[in-house]
Amino acid sequence: MNRHENTITYKKETFRLLKSLMLVVAVVLVGACENKKKNSNTVPLLPPGGYYGGNYGGALCPSCNMNAAWTIFAGTDSQNASGAVSLGLDFYGDPNLGYPFSDPRIPMMYSGPVVVRGLLTVNRVDPLICSIPIGQYQVISLSAGQWQGGVVTSGQSGYGPTALYMQAQNLQYGNIVVMQLAKAVIYNPNGTSSLYPNKLGGTLVFTHRDNMPCYSYSGATYTELY
Repeated sequence: MNRHENTITYKKETFRLLKSLMLVVAVVLVGACENKKKNSNTVPLLPPGGYYGGNYGGALCPSCNMNAAWTIFAGTDSQNASGAVSLGLDFYGDPNLGYPFSDPRIPMMYSGPVVVRGLLTVNRVDPLICSIPIGQYQVISLSAGQWQGGVVTSGQSGYGPTALYMQAQNLQYGNIVVMQLAKAVIYNPNGTSSLYPNKLGGTLVFTHRDNMPCYSYSGATYTELY
């Protein structure tokens, strides 16, 4: 074999090697993209105990919905210390428990699961609360919390599957935020004299925004309401 034939053979082998390397790289890249796509699609928008079959109470309150006749307390109002967000909620109970919902003392009488409906207003983008876009968001329950004399807690301790999860959807652009109302207190729910009779105090935890998880050192981003 002469020098010219050696050169041709060398070029062919080099080209074959480069082609093989390019094929390997392409396979790796495609696999990485597929894994990324697969992982992003497995992020749950709704937490456990969420909206099922037309009811808003999840596992804790399958008969709960936002019927005005089952109002426990309406017109709460709160905001966080920075004024970045404000939240107004109405609370509804379970009609199967037999409470007289027309009684004005119902906020102090009622003990049982509650669901909510209301409005979340974002006044400015705050990276500490998942950088939620500015706007107004319609809020509905994804699962029920537990009401006791104006104190709202999770159906299980901590962030259990029957905690009061809520979905907030932007009225203009459709952005969706999933939140949890951790232990909260409605100030003065019996309606006696108070400077802030309808204020809702507690912790609002943001878990997902547009189907992506909100991360912080504790696993979610949150703010205190006053």
